[in-house]
Amino acid sequence: MLLSEYLENNDLFGAIENIKPYGFITELSPIDLSFNYGQRTMSSSVVELTVESIAGMIVSRFGGKWDNLLSIDLSTIKLDGSDNEITLTTTSKNGTKNDNTTTINKISGYNDDELIVENGNDVDLDVVTEDNEIRNSSKYKQNLKSLFDNLSLVDKTNIITTVQRDISNFITLSIY
Repeated sequence: MLLSEYLENNDLFGAIENIKPYGFITELSPIDLSFNYGQRTMSSSVVELTVESIAGMIVSRFGGKWDNLLSIDLSTIKLDGSDNEITLTTTSKNGTKNDNTTTINKISGYNDDELIVENGNDVDLDVVTEDNEIRNSSKYKQNLKSLFDNLSLVDKTNIITTVQRDISNFITLSIY
């Protein structure tokens, strides 16, 4: 079986995307791989496996290499969503407080309208408070597709060529 025939009947890139999404995999990836390497003969051991098994082996073997081509730290990106919104907030707060308190306890005498002082506390507490809060916030979305899209054309082409070569060398026979 030729690689082009295999790709017509099996969604290899979809299975790879289900395991680990990559920004360089598009709907044209199978067509591009078939165009470049479609006349190669598939290994009989690969044809007998499920597409999911082959995709798992490809990702486990080449996934780290492909991540390094993108030069990213995937631990900072949550791969369970297509977009991740990042919010960066910086808060700065300075403050002083000013309070004055006087407490006097009064009582009334028997048949007297006037209140007289029984005891009292005169407390002067000086705490000056001025709250100055500065809050800077920025939001952005990150995903692997935008990471790949922001690369130069040469880098994109090199990554796609490397991925196609890795996949074709892994699942086809080299006969000359």
